[in-house]
Amino acid sequence: MEVEAPLDGEIPIAIMNLLRDGTLIWRPEIRLGSRVCLGGDPEFQLQKKEKEWNKKNKVSMCPPEVTASTIDGVPSFRYIELFAGIGGFRLALEKHGGKCVFASELTREARDVYASNFGDRPHGDVTEIPCESIPEHEVET
Repeated sequence: MEVEAPLDGEIPIAIMNLLRDGTLIWRPEIRLGSRVCLGGDPEFQLQKKEKEWNKKNKVSMCPPEVTASTIDGVPSFRYIELFAGIGGFRLALEKHGGKCVFASELTREARDVYASNFGDRPHGDVTEIPCESIPEHEVET
């Protein structure tokens, strides 16, 4: 059975039809790409492949510890990127003396590009990272 056209902000017709026939299951508490979505196992296949990729490309998960100093007379600051993407914002902050001490990004593809660009790989889903494992910093992006 077809579904009537949704109002603005409602679920699109194609999605509603997939939900109705059982092709899709609505799980609002699960984020796409999260461990729960990918099977719940912390050593899920994608994470294993990521570790292999890191080893092969000699990529560090965390940048080295930094201390406050100046770069060309500009005071440096430590920052974290909680939704890093491929690192575009990092380029701007580093030009202004910032030093990234922690990054996280949900999608594996973006983490791959970020690691290729900067030599360190962002952690995964920010909602699964214990606060105490995030280094001291002055700015959050």
